[in-house]
Amino acid sequence: MQIETGKFYKTRGGEKVGPVITEYCQIGFGWHALGDPRFWYGTGKCYDGQSYDLIAEWTDTPTIWENETPEQKGALLLAEHEGRELQALAVDHDGTTWVIKRRNQWHDGIAYRITPEPKRETVTMVGYNIGHWYFGSDHLIYRATHRITFETIDGEPDCATIRMERLT
Repeated sequence: MQIETGKFYKTRGGEKVGPVITEYCQIGFGWHALGDPRFWYGTGKCYDGQSYDLIAEWTDTPTIWENETPEQKGALLLAEHEGRELQALAVDHDGTTWVIKRRNQWHDGIAYRITPEPKRETVTMVGYNIGHWYFGSDHLIYRATHRITFETIDGEPDCATIRMERLT
């Protein structure tokens, strides 16, 4: 596999990473995904572990209804029957957007999917006051006097979950 700047890749664990850029890092000349602390060799092998190895270029091209396999159609129909939310791909002037699908409507030229579960994560930051507050990651732990923890849903902070505690 040839890694190219600006492209997205799939990891062995199924994760989408990218776009990748070339950069000099602790492993020498390697590849780095924007917003991601991991680095890859030119072969796709990840410096941080095998499950993060790049195994293929990421493709986001959805399959339209008429080209779905019977198994794929069956999974969508079953999900709709079970009351799960489905989405249809709408093409608009801003590009493409997934929108909630109307029940019992299927069109050959439209792609459908089961609405993905929101990705939830916990973020923890520590901080201290030196005339102004400074919060960051755990590398500040030796100076930290406070900790803030909150949840994110699809990368957006859930403000109702913010918790702050004094450490010293």
